[in-house]
Amino acid sequence: MQSRSIVDLFPLLLPENTECTAYSGFIQIGSEEFTLRVSLINGPPVEISSCSGLSDLLHQIDFVAKDRLLRSTSIESFLIELHDLLTQLYQPTNLYKQNTSKSSGDQLVINTNTEGSNTIETSEQQTNQTQQQQQQQQQQQQQQTEQQSGIQTQQSQSKQQQMEIESSQDNFHSSLSFYQTYVPIPQLRPSKYYNALIKEVDSVGWHRLVDLDESLSHLQLQIEDQAKRIITIDVEFPPDFPDSKLITSAPLPLAIEYSYQESPSNLLDVLNKYEQFVDQFQGLWEILEDFDKNTTVIEPTRPTLTTTSRKMAIGNHCSISIDIDYTEPRSVPEILFFGPEKKTNELKLLLKQNLEKWDINLLVRQNLENILKLKFPTRVQAEKEDLGVDCSICYCYKLGEETPTIHCTNPKCAKPFHNSCLVTWFQQLRESQTAYGTIFNNCPLCNNSQLSAKIIKNQN
Repeated sequence: MQSRSIVDLFPLLLPENTECTAYSGFIQIGSEEFTLRVSLINGPPVEISSCSGLSDLLHQIDFVAKDRLLRSTSIESFLIELHDLLTQLYQPTNLYKQNTSKSSGDQLVINTNTEGSNTIETSEQQTNQTQQQQQQQQQQQQQQTEQQSGIQTQQSQSKQQQMEIESSQDNFHSSLSFYQTYVPIPQLRPSKYYNALIKEVDSVGWHRLVDLDESLSHLQLQIEDQAKRIITIDVEFPPDFPDSKLITSAPLPLAIEYSYQESPSNLLDVLNKYEQFVDQFQGLWEILEDFDKNTTVIEPTRPTLTTTSRKMAIGNHCSISIDIDYTEPRSVPEILFFGPEKKTNELKLLLKQNLEKWDINLLVRQNLENILKLKFPTRVQAEKEDLGVDCSICYCYKLGEETPTIHCTNPKCAKPFHNSCLVTWFQQLRESQTAYGTIFNNCPLCNNSQLSAKIIKNQN
C-alpha cells in the first residue's frame, strides 16, 4: 500500500522554508477547515499555533496519544500522526466513546485492584478458617487484625496508583503547552486565495520564485533581459485575490504604468509585461556598464539598474558627472565638472569647442575621451596612484552624504576638502575669521590661498 504524504493529507499546508522544518496553512478535519502552523523548536519538540476550533480538539488528546506523537521521528510523521488523532477526535460518536472508555478504564484500573484485593482477602480468610479450625480463638483474632492491616495497605496502594494516573494526565496537559501555543494566525485569507496562489506560481515555474513572505501575500520573481541581467519583480497579492488585480514593482529607471484594464491579473501576465518593458533600457545599461568597467566610478558606490547617472574621477583632483537619457542613451548627456576652478574651466572650454564631433555610433565614454582629450583612469590605476578626489583632511570621498566640494585655488595644490572638515579644522585655529555664517582661513596643506567654508547650524 502506498504511504501517505503531507501533500495528500494537507494540500493547503505549505512549507515555510527549504528545510521543511515549519508548515503553515489549512488542514481539513472531517468537513471543516482549520488554520494551523507547525514548526520544530531546536530539534524534536514541536510548536503548534492554531485557531480556537482546532485548539479545542488538541485539548482532548490524552496522555497515551502524547506518547505516540513523541515517538514521531520527523515533522512529517508528526503531522500524519496528528491528523489521525484529530480525525478520531472530530467525530462526535468516536469522541463520546473515547471519553466513556477512558473514564471507565480509569475506574476499571482502580476497581480491579480494589476488587482483586477483596477477592484475595475472601479466599485467604476461608482457607485460614479451614486450616485453623482447631486453633485457639486468640490466634484467629490476631490473624484478622493482620488481614485488616493488609487491606488498608492495599487500599492505600490503590489510591496511590489512582493519584499517579491523575498526575500523569496533568503532567501531559502541562507538557502539551510546551508543544502547543494557542496563538491564532493573524489575517488569514480564504482557502480559495491560497489555491489561486499555488496555481499562479505553478504557471510561471517555482524556479522563478526568489522569496515568499510568511503572510503569503508578497513574493519576488526573477526575469532575465537580453544581456542576461537579473531583474527582481515584487508582487503583492490583494486580500481578495483572484478577484482583484496584482500590484507590482521592480528596481528599474522608470516605473511601469498600467491602465485599469491593463493591470495584470496573473503572474504569467506580469512576467510577459516586464520582459517587454525592460527592453527599452538595454542601451542605457550598456552605456553605464561601460563606465563601470573602464573608469573609476565615484558615485554611486553600489550601482543598481535604477540609476541613470555616474560620477567618475578624471585625475588632477577633477571629476565628471553624467546623466543619461534612457530614450536616447548615445546622445550628449547632461555633464557637470568638479574640481579646481581653473581646471574645470579648461574642460568646459574643450567640451564646447568639440561638441560637434559627438558621434552617436560611439559609446558615451569614447565620445568624452575624444572631445576632452583625456583617458579615464581605470580602477586598477586608481589603486596605484592618487587621483585627488578624496578629502585631504579625512582622506575619504563620502562623509555621510557629503562629498568634497571645496578646492584649494592654488594651482600647485588644488586639494579637495569637505565643507564640514574645513569648518572643524578652521575652528581649532585662533587666526580664523568668521562673518555671515562663513569661516575663513588659509589652505591646511599649502597655506598659500584663502579658503572659506559655510558653518552649518548644528555643527560646533
